[in-house]
Amino acid sequence: MKDYFLISNPNSYSIIVNKKYKLEDNYSPKDLTMINKRFSSKEIYLRKKVKNSFEKMAKKAKKLNLILIAVSGYRSSKYQDTLFKNYVKEKGYEYASICSAKPGFSEHQTGLALDIANDNLDYDNFEYTKEF
Repeated sequence: MKDYFLISNPNSYSIIVNKKYKLEDNYSPKDLTMINKRFSSKEIYLRKKVKNSFEKMAKKAKKLNLILIAVSGYRSSKYQDTLFKNYVKEKGYEYASICSAKPGFSEHQTGLALDIANDNLDYDNFEYTKEF
């Protein structure tokens, strides 16, 4: 018996993805668009509507002398699998289960989630910045 529900509407902008709600294997949004490099640390993709909203927010922040930079956006199932396995290898399964998601269970795979940092690119301590 499965201990999760398979998401039936993965292209919706109002979906829940977590340890109980899983995306189809190898799901990838069709409308992924690259964030303008002025607002990202590397080549990062999000769904178009989210990308536009983030760039608008980053532009407004810049007018207030704040810097918002996307450091992570869409992650493929394969990339998420590698990320999770690296956490397991480095810090153990229990830690990985708290800090990362297995493939199919990550909000990043929807193209709707992103990690944000300021110009120091340290999103683990973002909450201590003036941008936060």
